[in-house]
Amino acid sequence: MARRAIFGLVALLAACGPAYGPGDTVGLVPVTGEPRATREAALRGNASAEAATPRADAAPSAVPPPVPVRPVQLRGRPTEEGPNVVAFALATDHAVGTARYARDNPSAERAERACERYVSADLAQEAFLRAGGPEGDRLGMDPDGDGYACGWDPERFRRAVR
Repeated sequence: MARRAIFGLVALLAACGPAYGPGDTVGLVPVTGEPRATREAALRGNASAEAATPRADAAPSAVPPPVPVRPVQLRGRPTEEGPNVVAFALATDHAVGTARYARDNPSAERAERACERYVSADLAQEAFLRAGGPEGDRLGMDPDGDGYACGWDPERFRRAVR
């Protein structure tokens, strides 16, 4: 019963709506070459007075005139005190995995648990430095003693300044 009602409703809507053929346009106005050229010239900023004057038979342009944008002063970087992973990367020159600092009771399992708390290696390295790293590792994030916590690699920062 419900199927018949739905079918009847669909048939009624189809019969009431307009029928369009393959060559029909539905509320679209074709753009000729001249309005397109005028629009593109205006976007480039070199529209002449003749090109900017619309013809009587041309469709009205939907593109507003260009608005000048004034530069603004950007805010500076925050002056937060604390460790800077970029400065630390540039101050070091040893490879990841090269032991430089002594560790008491290093544990890869403890490091894995500690590193899971951070969404990125950069944030983990920052927390590691804030907690006394690389000389100390009270959070247990650097079991191999290379000074780099949670898989953090300083090489990308070093490459950026070369």
